[in-house]
Amino acid sequence: MKKFALTIPIILISLTLAACGQTKSADKASQSSDTSSSSTVSSSATHSNTSSSHSSSTSAQNSSSASSSKAASKEAAVSLASSTSRLGQLNHKLQTNLGNIALPQADGLTNGSANLNIRYTGDANNYQIFYSVGNQPREFNAAVLSKENPYAILQKETFASNAQAAEKINHIDADANKGLPATDLGSGITGHSEMGAGNIHLVWNEGNWSLSVHAINIENQDPKPMAKQIVQLLNTYRLPAPNQYGQIQFDVNIIPGDRNQIIKWQEQNIVYTITAHDPTTAIKLAASIK
Repeated sequence: MKKFALTIPIILISLTLAACGQTKSADKASQSSDTSSSSTVSSSATHSNTSSSHSSSTSAQNSSSASSSKAASKEAAVSLASSTSRLGQLNHKLQTNLGNIALPQADGLTNGSANLNIRYTGDANNYQIFYSVGNQPREFNAAVLSKENPYAILQKETFASNAQAAEKINHIDADANKGLPATDLGSGITGHSEMGAGNIHLVWNEGNWSLSVHAINIENQDPKPMAKQIVQLLNTYRLPAPNQYGQIQFDVNIIPGDRNQIIKWQEQNIVYTITAHDPTTAIKLAASIK
């Protein structure tokens, strides 16, 4: 009986030690598992942070790119507004002084619009508006502007009758050109050449407009290239429709400072005349009047 009694405690001690060993092993496995899990979470968090950082960077770059694009568009819009606002401001002052008159909405310039200057003489019925480009923008109608040579002048003349106004237009009927040497000017338009006294006039008609390009024949000048260019320009820029007659008189001699390019048209008893240094400028001015 004593032998049996001693054996039982030994067995119990052995079982207790085995259980303790298993518990420690389980604890170590649990700690290992926790460490692995922690490592995985940390790695995942790091990846997440990296992705978030990359996403934020990309978003910032896109935002910066969009901001730059918007800034460029705004700058272009401001530049465009700046190039046109000068004429708009001066037109407003003209209408303040002369009433609600029709005026060119384009200055006809390829450069120098920022230094556009305008002065005028006369009243609402009869006036001259002088367009010039100076070294700087001046006050509207400033006295000093009389010293600037205008690149274009818009004139309005009011007569007692339509007939008197019509007499001021040097209009040539198409029938008067028959029998003269013909030239194809494109767009289905035929010009005719009239020569004499060392000069040549290439003439044609479009609607109520009578057109001519002058050249000096004895200097071997040819009016055809300019005439063809004018026909193409008039396909793009629509001139005012004359009430009865309109006259365009251009010259191949384009001399800086001169205003030998003429557009003139009749509206009832009123005659408008644009004289400019360049045919394209004259056409752009006339076509933009409203």
